[in-house]
Amino acid sequence: MRIVCQKCSAAYAIDDKLVTPKGVRAQCPRCRNLQLVKREPVAEAAPPPPPPPAPVAPAPASSSPFLFDLGGDPSALTTPAAPGPNYAPSMPVRPPVAPASASASAPAPFAFDFSAPPPPAAAPMQSIAAPPPPAPMQANPFDFGSLPAAGASGAAFDFDVPPAAAPAPSARPSQPPPAASVKLAGPPAAEPDGLFDFGNAAAAESVTSTGSEVRCKSCGKVLTDPFDQALGTCDDCRSKQQEQPLDSYGAEPNSRIEHIDTSMLAARMAGPPPRGQTFVAVTTSSIPPGGGSPPAELSSVRSAMRGGESESSGRGRTIGIALAVVAVLGVGGYFVVQKKPWEKKRPPPIVRAAPTNSKPTDAVIQTWRMSYPELDGASPKQAAGFVQSGEESLAQDTPKSYREAEEAFQKALVVDGLNERAVAGYVFALAFGRGGQIDDQTAAAAESMLVGAEQRTGDPRLYVAHAHFLIARKGNVDAVQETAERGKGSTSASDKALASLAIGQAMLGKNETIASAAFAEALKLDPKLKRGYFFQARLAASMGRYKDAATNLEKRLALDADQWEAADELARLSVEVGEVPKAKKVLESALKAAPRNAKARIALAKLAYQHAGDPNGAIDALTAVTNDKDVVPADQSDAFAHLSAAYRMAGDPGKAADAAEKAVELSADSVTAKLQRFLSMADKNVTSQARIDLDSIKGKLNDAQLDNVLEGRLLMAQGRFDEAAAILAKVHEAEPRRAEALLLAGAAAARAKRDGQAWGHCLNKGLKLDPLTYAVPAMTQLYVRPADILRPAVGAYASLNPSGAEDPNPELCEGLVGWFSEDYGSADRHFAKVITIDQKNADSYAYRAMVALKRKDVGSAVRFGAKAVDAVRTNAIAHYALAAALMATNKPEAAKPEAVTANKLGPSLLAPRVIMADVEARLKNADEARRLLTTVLLSDSYYREAKRVLYKQSL
Repeated sequence: MRIVCQKCSAAYAIDDKLVTPKGVRAQCPRCRNLQLVKREPVAEAAPPPPPPPAPVAPAPASSSPFLFDLGGDPSALTTPAAPGPNYAPSMPVRPPVAPASASASAPAPFAFDFSAPPPPAAAPMQSIAAPPPPAPMQANPFDFGSLPAAGASGAAFDFDVPPAAAPAPSARPSQPPPAASVKLAGPPAAEPDGLFDFGNAAAAESVTSTGSEVRCKSCGKVLTDPFDQALGTCDDCRSKQQEQPLDSYGAEPNSRIEHIDTSMLAARMAGPPPRGQTFVAVTTSSIPPGGGSPPAELSSVRSAMRGGESESSGRGRTIGIALAVVAVLGVGGYFVVQKKPWEKKRPPPIVRAAPTNSKPTDAVIQTWRMSYPELDGASPKQAAGFVQSGEESLAQDTPKSYREAEEAFQKALVVDGLNERAVAGYVFALAFGRGGQIDDQTAAAAESMLVGAEQRTGDPRLYVAHAHFLIARKGNVDAVQETAERGKGSTSASDKALASLAIGQAMLGKNETIASAAFAEALKLDPKLKRGYFFQARLAASMGRYKDAATNLEKRLALDADQWEAADELARLSVEVGEVPKAKKVLESALKAAPRNAKARIALAKLAYQHAGDPNGAIDALTAVTNDKDVVPADQSDAFAHLSAAYRMAGDPGKAADAAEKAVELSADSVTAKLQRFLSMADKNVTSQARIDLDSIKGKLNDAQLDNVLEGRLLMAQGRFDEAAAILAKVHEAEPRRAEALLLAGAAAARAKRDGQAWGHCLNKGLKLDPLTYAVPAMTQLYVRPADILRPAVGAYASLNPSGAEDPNPELCEGLVGWFSEDYGSADRHFAKVITIDQKNADSYAYRAMVALKRKDVGSAVRFGAKAVDAVRTNAIAHYALAAALMATNKPEAAKPEAVTANKLGPSLLAPRVIMADVEARLKNADEARRLLTTVLLSDSYYREAKRVLYKQSL
């Protein structure tokens, strides 16, 4: 087998017998590179040749190297042998032709007669031109082209081989001559076992006369290893040859020229030749045995096999390697000496473009100057006093103190507009006190002040303030981290603590490990940093440790009862874990601590209409806020927006639309106000105004799927049912927790008279919905309840049965619409009608059991759950309903098997996993319970039942 080295491109060969099917490792005799060699696929047997033509007498011998007899029958041309691996097409060769009889006329020299040949002579003669096909064998790795057979007249391509005389038929040998050999160097081998000759001509003597003992061609040692036998040298000689350097980078000595003698390889692989076949030995070139210079042709062949190396290639390669090493060492030395990677350096300075003009800053300061006329002629010393007073107010960390700090820093900037500590303090007061409610004009002026002060002085406190300002404006996380890292260069421990706090805030919800370490570092640097407790609580909540989060928030409120951020966060967390009474108590305490806090009053109203089911109480509280002249316009607009939602829940769409209109008048850019006006206009079918409002708030709701749900709701109001069904179905595919999108898609299909699509959405998919899914955040500003979306779906499925026949399917779908609209009375009525028609309807029994649990009727819940399981034992919702009822009766051992069965029958349901986790927590298997609940929250971060169990069981 012929092999080309993958490293140096040298060609060498090994015996096919040494190559196993899995391959062997072959070592290059030149560079010692080892590579995996696998056996080549065996060539298929050639098809049988056509019958041989009649034998004719051979033509006279000719000394011409190329014989072209163009006369006679062209069909008698010898068919070349099957192409080998390196086959190159060659010209067909005319076989020897016997002399014609005396009666036949000789053909003209260029007589192209293509007529049928005459019948063969009576006396048979064995043909030497078309021998029978040889037995199938492995292709010769050194078959560099088909070698056509030659007759007695000589080879068709005579490479310095004297032509052989054609023997008479009677004088033909009984056995054919040896197989043809292709030899690139050296005399013919004496023994058939000498297959590989990589040295000079003397290497042929390395094979003993017995044919079974192979000796090293360098030292004469007997070679027993098959690989050494294939190479012709022992391992010691190869190592010495590799270590021997070239003579002054000159040409290699002749002893190192690789000569390939393939005569014995061909003889071994060809086997006994067929009878009657003649062979011609072809020698491409030869090298004198004395080791003289090889011919130019062989030198070029060797150079090609070795990749074209020349005398200068080795010198150039060595010089290139030396230069490369010097360059690498130089570059490495430069980086080590100049860059000093072992030293921790500050991040590069943040270069921000200077403001193109100072009009925003000047305009704001001029406004402040008009508000404080008593400061005309004040001295810089007074400015320093205002700065100190503002920083003391900042440390108190309360809404009131933030307002006081903002005012103090404004006075300092009126007196001294270049005071960098006043700039930083003012930005801190904005970020902590107003948060996301900073208007665009104030934000532009604050950022202009920051950039200018940073370029003037580079005080690290400015960078810390800038980081918190970016957080309040929902800036890029990377920008927050970069700016905060610059602030860590401050010499003040409190500034460093605030910088770490900013990094932790930026990583909340992205990397809990980094956030936790940052908050811990902040409290270590400044134990009096009150805001640290607040953000530690947020971190705990994001990790599902709701009990720890509530504890941290309570600690913060114990320090300052009027700390509104902590109170609002604790109330929202309490609602998420099912503690609505506790949330109300927290908000009432915050309002008592700050009676003029409009936000606390609005929050109590939100709790009433969103979670306590008291829209009328919310209307009264919000009306009082809107009538209070001391409330700022932004808070009044917010109160009107929530008042609109409360009116819609109370069933008064007219007043809801009026309240939404007033909210937009007070704050034209308020997303909350425009959302409520959209919902009011959609309920009143005023689609033109609804379209304007929806287009203005798209992309601002921080929920792309909510945008699409509202689009589908508007399309329903416009009567474009097919479009609505398509977009709503896509919403449910992207976010399965949006049950209202699926049911409204089915209702749209029903309105479009597409009965099959409507039943598919409701019966095939709707009955598999998780019954506790609810995609509305707690105490949200952007309140869109499922009932607001499903309003057009009421009665849509019933319209598919206009005759009023006893069909349970329309009632079943209407019951689902009622359940997910939180209209439990309507849902129970529809499910009861289904049972009167189909007393084995497990879904209706299951949902009636869950409605009973909502009404605190545990006995009815257990009864309906048992009937649901008895009706259809393979219904997942039925098993869950029974498990939930048994948990309500405090029977976790009986509930667990039902929950496990429900989870197996409905793996997409989340409610059974919550019951399983609750049971595990009661059995003190906290790790398993937490694992189950974590999987639930990873599937649906809004799932409140999972949060309730985590909080209740302190997991």
